[in-house]
Amino acid sequence: MTIRLKLTLWYSSIVALTVLIFSMVLYTTVWRNSLRDIDTALRRRAESVASSIFLPPGMALRAKSIVIPDVDVFSGADVYVQVLDSSGDLVAKSANLGSQSLPITPDILTVGNGSPFRTEAVSGSYVRIYTVPILYRNSIVGFIQVGRSLQPLMTQLNRLKISLVLVSLATVLFAGAVGWLMAKTALKPIDKLTRSAREIGEKRDFGKRVAYRGPADEIGKLAATFNMMLDGLEQAYNHLEMALAGQKRFVADASHELRTPLTVIKGNVQLLRKSIGLDPEGTEEAIQDIEFEVDRLSRMASELLDLARADAGQHIVLAPVDLVEVITSVAKRLAVLASDRDFNVTFDPAISCVPVMGSAEHLERVLTILVDNAVKYTEPGGKINVSLSVSDHYAIIKVKDNGSGIAKEDLPRIFERFYRADKTRYRSGTGLGLAIAKWIVSEHGGQIDVTSELKKGSEFTIRIPMLSQGETEKSIRKS
Repeated sequence: MTIRLKLTLWYSSIVALTVLIFSMVLYTTVWRNSLRDIDTALRRRAESVASSIFLPPGMALRAKSIVIPDVDVFSGADVYVQVLDSSGDLVAKSANLGSQSLPITPDILTVGNGSPFRTEAVSGSYVRIYTVPILYRNSIVGFIQVGRSLQPLMTQLNRLKISLVLVSLATVLFAGAVGWLMAKTALKPIDKLTRSAREIGEKRDFGKRVAYRGPADEIGKLAATFNMMLDGLEQAYNHLEMALAGQKRFVADASHELRTPLTVIKGNVQLLRKSIGLDPEGTEEAIQDIEFEVDRLSRMASELLDLARADAGQHIVLAPVDLVEVITSVAKRLAVLASDRDFNVTFDPAISCVPVMGSAEHLERVLTILVDNAVKYTEPGGKINVSLSVSDHYAIIKVKDNGSGIAKEDLPRIFERFYRADKTRYRSGTGLGLAIAKWIVSEHGGQIDVTSELKKGSEFTIRIPMLSQGETEKSIRKS
């Protein structure tokens, strides 16, 4: 059953119940008011008859000297009159009763026994009867009964009943038709939402939105909520597409990168197998090539494992560390790496301790990656500088060189996996270092940026939020 049909049925049911209650109240009101009017008329007619009876002192009702009026004067087409003595015997009745008389029961001869009005069946028709005693010196000497046929009233009530039924049916049918149209109008925006949702789902066009022009009612809120859901779906879908595209590119790049060292290793192994009598110098060169490519494969496998962990949502365990100690510790090893370059490490004189929430091991790795790249792209004798400063509650680490620099068109992509700005020096690295460095910095809640110019060098800047003094003391207490 559709919502439209349900709304129509509910609306029609409420209207039908309302009409039914109204009809019952109207019918009952007409019946009671008509019956009250009849009772009032009967009471007045009985009082008129009573006032016309003459009772001489000491005479009984049946005495010849008592004057009983002509009751036909008080009767009518549907009004009957009869007079009884104190014993309930009929004394006089109106001619329109013919051979019949109004019903006489013992209880009506007892004054105060129930209501003086009663409805009795006479010859298949209902008659409303009013009985009143005739008093003489506070004694009951007879009774006057005035009756009126209820047939005209019943006929009117039957006509009213038929009219109410017909009007009620017409009203319910009209209400059903109006309810059907109103439900259609009210649900029309929802039909549009349904069609739009179906179209978006079939075409997978998550960039499309539901067009709604109307008040901010329930349907307006539904349309707004639906569009918000589409925003989330679009972002998730785009993210999924980017992830799939990145995965495909990652697999392709990894396959390409792995193929090169494996090819070199296989070639050197075949050369060693075929050239048993190879001179020692050639053998040593082949072994060095194999060793170099194995080291490269091992390094690449380790870096791929790190990136896979990052993609799987694994996080680095952080603890309070002092960047001054981290950089001082790693500077000794980096100095050996850049021994033929002018390598310097400088600290802001105003600082003695730079506490951050981090991992000393991973921060050292970031510095190693950046300095290693600086060494690769800076000629011997060139300058490489690592500096640490503080600004706005952020620790700022800079690695600057005056090497070959990076082209402007390459800058947006240098943090992508397997991307190299210098395509001719592919064997000098895996192309994963900067991607890993960016992940490590983001895990520390920081940011890494680069500025560079060809033949003038590059500068990498890392910003990591510092711990406040209270946070530092709290961390020390915990440890």
